[in-house]
Amino acid sequence: MKFGQVEGLCVPIVVDGEALVRVTIYLETDMGIDIVREVEVEPETDANGRPDLYAEADQWTQETIATVLLPRGWELLGATDPPTRAVDEVPRSPRYALRTPYWVPPPGWNDDETTQ
Repeated sequence: MKFGQVEGLCVPIVVDGEALVRVTIYLETDMGIDIVREVEVEPETDANGRPDLYAEADQWTQETIATVLLPRGWELLGATDPPTRAVDEVPRSPRYALRTPYWVPPPGWNDDETTQ
Protein backbone atom coordinates (compact mmCIF):
# COMPACT_ATOMS: atom_id res chain seq x y z
CA MET A 1 0.00 0.00 0.00
CA LYS A 2 1.33 3.44 -0.96
CA PHE A 3 0.15 6.70 0.55
CA GLY A 4 0.44 10.19 -0.84
CA GLN A 5 -0.79 13.73 -0.59
CA VAL A 6 -1.88 15.93 -3.47
CA GLU A 7 -2.06 19.71 -3.40
CA GLY A 8 -2.53 22.50 -5.93
CA LEU A 9 -0.81 25.88 -6.04
CA CYS A 10 -2.15 28.86 -7.98
CA VAL A 11 0.11 31.74 -9.05
CA PRO A 12 -0.99 34.79 -11.05
CA ILE A 13 1.03 35.36 -14.23
CA VAL A 14 0.87 37.60 -17.31
CA VAL A 15 1.26 36.05 -20.76
CA ASP A 16 1.21 38.33 -23.81
CA GLY A 17 -0.46 41.03 -21.71
CA GLU A 18 -3.23 38.69 -20.55
CA ALA A 19 -3.76 38.01 -16.83
CA LEU A 20 -3.72 34.25 -16.28
CA VAL A 21 -3.01 31.83 -13.45
CA ARG A 22 -0.56 28.95 -13.43
CA VAL A 23 -2.02 26.03 -11.50
CA THR A 24 0.43 23.32 -10.48
CA ILE A 25 -0.88 20.07 -9.00
CA TYR A 26 1.70 17.86 -7.33
CA LEU A 27 1.67 14.46 -5.68
CA GLU A 28 3.98 13.82 -2.73
CA THR A 29 4.83 10.23 -1.76
CA ASP A 30 7.65 8.66 0.22
CA MET A 31 9.67 8.64 -3.02
CA GLY A 32 9.43 12.38 -3.64
CA ILE A 33 7.30 14.99 -5.34
CA ASP A 34 5.88 14.60 -8.83
CA ILE A 35 4.07 17.33 -10.77
CA VAL A 36 0.89 15.64 -11.97
CA ARG A 37 -0.58 18.57 -13.89
CA GLU A 38 0.32 22.15 -14.72
CA VAL A 39 -1.97 24.51 -16.64
CA GLU A 40 -2.10 28.19 -17.48
CA VAL A 41 -5.70 29.38 -17.60
CA GLU A 42 -7.86 32.44 -17.34
CA PRO A 43 -9.12 32.55 -13.74
CA GLU A 44 -12.76 32.26 -12.83
CA THR A 45 -14.10 35.34 -11.03
CA ASP A 46 -16.35 35.69 -8.01
CA ALA A 47 -19.56 37.76 -7.81
CA ASN A 48 -17.45 40.92 -7.47
CA GLY A 49 -15.43 40.18 -10.60
CA ARG A 50 -12.25 39.25 -8.69
CA PRO A 51 -10.45 35.96 -9.10
CA ASP A 52 -10.45 33.62 -6.08
CA LEU A 53 -7.10 31.89 -6.46
CA TYR A 54 -7.70 29.55 -3.50
CA ALA A 55 -10.94 28.29 -5.07
CA GLU A 56 -9.18 28.02 -8.44
CA ALA A 57 -6.41 25.87 -6.92
CA ASP A 58 -8.94 23.64 -5.16
CA GLN A 59 -11.14 23.25 -8.25
CA TRP A 60 -8.20 22.13 -10.41
CA THR A 61 -6.89 19.84 -7.65
CA GLN A 62 -10.24 18.08 -7.26
CA GLU A 63 -10.58 17.74 -11.03
CA THR A 64 -7.07 16.29 -11.28
CA ILE A 65 -7.82 13.76 -8.54
CA ALA A 66 -10.98 12.68 -10.37
CA THR A 67 -9.66 12.60 -13.93
CA VAL A 68 -5.98 11.72 -13.52
CA LEU A 69 -5.25 10.05 -10.18
CA LEU A 70 -8.38 7.94 -9.59
CA PRO A 71 -8.04 6.25 -13.01
CA ARG A 72 -4.44 5.41 -12.06
CA GLY A 73 -5.66 3.50 -9.00
CA TRP A 74 -5.43 6.17 -6.31
CA GLU A 75 -8.22 6.32 -3.72
CA LEU A 76 -9.21 9.57 -1.98
CA LEU A 77 -9.10 9.30 1.82
CA GLY A 78 -9.83 12.85 2.94
CA ALA A 79 -8.60 16.43 3.08
CA THR A 80 -7.03 18.84 5.50
CA ASP A 81 -8.75 22.04 6.53
CA PRO A 82 -8.71 24.76 3.87
CA PRO A 83 -5.54 26.85 3.99
CA THR A 84 -5.47 30.17 5.77
CA ARG A 85 -5.71 33.03 3.34
CA ALA A 86 -2.65 34.84 4.64
CA VAL A 87 -1.34 37.62 2.42
CA ASP A 88 2.19 36.18 2.42
CA GLU A 89 1.10 32.66 1.33
CA VAL A 90 0.85 31.25 -2.18
CA PRO A 91 -2.83 30.47 -2.84
CA ARG A 92 -3.31 26.70 -2.60
CA SER A 93 -5.85 23.97 -2.15
CA PRO A 94 -6.30 21.83 0.93
CA ARG A 95 -3.99 18.78 0.97
CA TYR A 96 -5.81 15.63 -0.05
CA ALA A 97 -4.70 12.26 1.33
CA LEU A 98 -4.64 9.36 -1.13
CA ARG A 99 -3.66 5.70 -1.16
CA THR A 100 -3.15 2.99 -3.73
CA PRO A 101 -2.43 -0.73 -3.55
CA TYR A 102 -0.47 -0.50 -6.80
CA TRP A 103 3.20 0.11 -7.52
CA VAL A 104 3.86 3.80 -8.03
CA PRO A 105 6.69 4.88 -10.33
CA PRO A 106 9.14 7.32 -8.75
CA PRO A 107 9.07 10.99 -9.80
CA GLY A 108 10.53 11.43 -13.26
CA TRP A 109 9.87 7.82 -14.30
CA ASN A 110 7.81 8.85 -17.34
CA ASP A 111 9.98 11.83 -18.29
CA ASP A 112 11.55 11.71 -21.74
CA GLU A 113 15.17 10.88 -20.99
CA THR A 114 16.49 11.09 -24.53
CA THR A 115 18.82 13.97 -25.24
CA GLN A 116 19.89 15.13 -28.65
